[in-house]
This record gives sequence, structure tokens and C-alpha cells, in this order.
Amino acid sequence: MKAFAVAAVVVGMGIGLSAQRQTPVYKAGDPGVKNPVVVKEKKPTYTAAAMRQKIQGSVELETIIDTSGKPTAITIVRSLDPVYGLDANAVAALQAWEFKPALRDGRPVPMLVTVVLTFTLRDGPVFDKTHADVTPPVILFERKPSYTAEAMRAGIEGAVEVEGTVGTDGKVSDARVVKALSADLDARAIEAFKASTFKPATRNGRAVAYRVTVLFTFNLRN
Repeated sequence: MKAFAVAAVVVGMGIGLSAQRQTPVYKAGDPGVKNPVVVKEKKPTYTAAAMRQKIQGSVELETIIDTSGKPTAITIVRSLDPVYGLDANAVAALQAWEFKPALRDGRPVPMLVTVVLTFTLRDGPVFDKTHADVTPPVILFERKPSYTAEAMRAGIEGAVEVEGTVGTDGKVSDARVVKALSADLDARAIEAFKASTFKPATRNGRAVAYRVTVLFTFNLRN
């Protein structure tokens, strides 16, 4: 039976101030607002039917993280599999997540975010730096992430740490943010990571999947 993996990416999104809500719903980049932070993450599971159909890809979900850190009002923005259960499993997994809520002036506030859950089937094990008999992958093409206009106006600098699996084809999958900087720059780092290509890791002369961590640094220069 094939193994499978899932990955999550959290990207700040928003609708600004909601005229229909008593409490404003904020978005990434709103002045004085700190983004929510994931503290507990549940990975969605494959259904047997989806595995038989060899369905792979991502479900994009939108949710409001309330002032207690709970995902509410979850909606599917981009569907992957409404028939064999992966969309439903993604929603169920996100419902179990926990966050440190967004903060404004030191007080919790609701924020609209997007969460991307990726389903990937694999034919073999995934190695990492703990396996001394595996030669790690080597970067062949590195895409540099770009600033967003919002991050530049806010003067945000720092690093985003991401991790993902370099497959036997040298492409990145299962990318997720390990250390966040800001929602929009986190998303740019993930995009750059996925666009990079590697010479795959090898074990006994054969290409194998390998888990890597990459640091993307954002610096503003005058």
C-alpha cells in the first residue's frame, strides 16, 4: 500500500471590516494587527476511495480564527475532491486546529485566513538528515521570493523557515511554514520554495524522497 502525506500552508487573507458583524474581522496587513499563530495542527487523512483513485493535490479553505483561537465559518475556496471525501476530510481536520488568536492593541480579534491542505501519495519512505547513509539533495534552481507591497509599506524584515519533501524527481511537495514572519511573506516563501528544483537525494545510488528545511530571508534595502 502506498504511503501518503499531507501538508498545510496558512496564508493571511481578509475581508476588512465587516459591516454585518458586531466585531470587525481583520485581515493580514491591517495596521496594528498581529496575525494568528498555529499551536495545534491535525493532518487530514486519505479515504480508501481517494487512494484507489490516486487523487493528489490541495484543498484551499477559508476560515475566521475567532478570539479564542478556534477556526469558524470554514468554507472551501478551491476544491480537490468532493466525491471521494478529501474535501470533507480537509474541513474536518481544520476544525481540530488551534491558534493563538490575532491581536490588536494587545487584545484578541477575529481574522480571516486561508489554509491550504495538500494530499500527496508516495511510493516509498521519506528520509531526512538523521539518515547518515543518504546523500542529501542539492539545489539546482532557486527561486528568490519577492516582497509584497503591503510588507514593504509595513517595513517587515526577517526570515521565513519552510520545510518540504524533495521527491525523486527533484520537485518540492508538502511545503509548509515552520517559522512564520508575516502571512503574505510566508506565502511568497512557499511559492518560491515550490518553484525551486533539486538534484534528488540518493541512497545506494538510487533517488529517494528527502525532507529538507530552507530559510528565506527578506531584507529591505534603501
